[in-house]
Amino acid sequence: MTEWFTPGYKAGGPIRSIQNMVVALPFEFYIITTNKDWGDDQPYSQVVSDCWIDFSENVKVWYASGGLSNECFTQLITEVNPEALYLNSMFSWTFTWRPILTARNLGFRGKVVLAPRGMLHPNAMKIKHSKKRLFLTVIKWMGWTKNVHWQATSTEEVKYIQQQFGHEAKVSITENLPTLSPIKERPVVKGNRWLMVNRLSEEKGVLEGLEWWVNHPLSSTAELTIIGSCSDKGYQKKVESCIALNNNKRIQWIGDVPPNEVTKWMRKSDFLFAPTRGENYGHAIAEALFMGLPVVVAEGTPWVLLKEKSWGWNFSRSATGLKEVLDEVETLSDENYVAMHDALMLVREAETKKIHNSQSWILLFDTK
Repeated sequence: MTEWFTPGYKAGGPIRSIQNMVVALPFEFYIITTNKDWGDDQPYSQVVSDCWIDFSENVKVWYASGGLSNECFTQLITEVNPEALYLNSMFSWTFTWRPILTARNLGFRGKVVLAPRGMLHPNAMKIKHSKKRLFLTVIKWMGWTKNVHWQATSTEEVKYIQQQFGHEAKVSITENLPTLSPIKERPVVKGNRWLMVNRLSEEKGVLEGLEWWVNHPLSSTAELTIIGSCSDKGYQKKVESCIALNNNKRIQWIGDVPPNEVTKWMRKSDFLFAPTRGENYGHAIAEALFMGLPVVVAEGTPWVLLKEKSWGWNFSRSATGLKEVLDEVETLSDENYVAMHDALMLVREAETKKIHNSQSWILLFDTK
């Protein structure tokens, strides 16, 4: 169960996570999702709704045109008769808790796996904190998490899950499977083209990052392109105003683009800038790294010790923290920049092996 799936892309990482999972694993998957992309009113033009359609040899998808009622879930779960249910969101009533309760009412005895997707991260919990706390209190009090098997993608996420549901919670760690796009051409010199790939939202830290960015001398000569959707018109206006007030800087927000276009932008950029408040994984960060693109990433993601690994830099989420890193980037030699690209190619080799060794994922779905 997942609220969005390909050909959608505006919801970002969760779509990539599911797509990479079903491609890599040797199981039959039946995916129930919506027939619209994140934030869109119109359905996909290229899919048929409200029936099972073949996505690949082992994957069928049901693109729902309307609200998925208890009756609809009852019909679909009964029809498929799955060995396991996989839920891809912590706070979605329709795509997590309604199917869990429907399956329970049907006497479902298979495995129920829930992936919070970073939604229990302390920084994520700060957004609409009161509502989230109330929701978690209710589902625990009602016993809805009983027999749920949690999927974490890091030891940090295990900690966040156990903070909410106790140390008796059943948790498995399975690292996200990466997207390996075509390798960026080996650079000869360090350039100054920067890319930010994030939804325009408070939790992604886009406005703060932009305000810190424009106050550094590097921004006077750099080009910064921002890619990402926005559902909050008020936040979007603030970002656009910041760009307009700094019209002497070469900054552009181009909105949404499909994944293949994001890859093209990465291939012609020199650095990725991610001022996010926190990530469960960070698919854009991972894709950039595995293409050979150094990254500048705020603290609060799994991507740590970047400088020590010659992959990029971490910075504390402040104007001072970013300034210290951008000062280093300005003085980085061409030779060291090329060496960073070469170091990242070794990481790509290791990630390629991970795709072909998905044993932890297979164990996650083991129903024995």
